[in-house]
Amino acid sequence: MFAGVARVKYSILYFVGVVLVMGLFNRAPLLVDIGNGSSFSLWALAVGFWFVLRDFSQRELRHFVFIPMGLGIIVTSFMSQATAIATTISSSASELTDWAVYTFLRDWSFERRILISSLVSCPIDSFVFFAAFDFFHVIPGVSVFNWLSILAASVSKLAAALLVARLYRARGLQQAARV
Repeated sequence: MFAGVARVKYSILYFVGVVLVMGLFNRAPLLVDIGNGSSFSLWALAVGFWFVLRDFSQRELRHFVFIPMGLGIIVTSFMSQATAIATTISSSASELTDWAVYTFLRDWSFERRILISSLVSCPIDSFVFFAAFDFFHVIPGVSVFNWLSILAASVSKLAAALLVARLYRARGLQQAARV
């Protein structure tokens, strides 16, 4: 049983990440005023790691990477339908983009695939999520769809991808040095 779980550990973490971040966002959005009526949720920093877990999950599940995302969104819909809809729309757009880029670059190193797929999919996710967030009035009276929020969220997500890619590369270099 544990061997089966070990084979999909990142997919399980991806699912848990989706549910945890969306649950935390719904309970305590941690919105920070970043000027000019723009807000930024500190949970966007955690979403960056969720994006990287998605890449690890894709290594495990290949084209079935949509399963943990879908299950996470279903659980999220019990917390907040508006957040689940915004997440479904943005995650679908960014997941399809990430999956296409990650798959297309299959001959590249894993850390480069993480960086490039995140570079393309993070801004799409941020743009679409904030647009859907405002459209569906996730938090009545709060508007987050603005270029400053989109840029801040995208940069925080990309920073997580960069951190994990560097750690992964350093770990690979350390293992190569031991050989």
